[in-house]
Amino acid sequence: MPALDGEAIGIVRPYVLAHERHVAHERRQRRQRRRAGLVLAPQGIALPEVVA
Repeated sequence: MPALDGEAIGIVRPYVLAHERHVAHERRQRRQRRRAGLVLAPQGIALPEVVA
């Protein structure tokens, strides 16, 4: 019997999917914070470094 190829089958561990979703969520949040900073910057409003 041939060895199973992990990339050839559609089984993915749930924690891998959860991690990928978490990373995507963080990226979305970062993008939104950057956009907010770009909108506020021309008005002379600076966001704290923790948020930006």
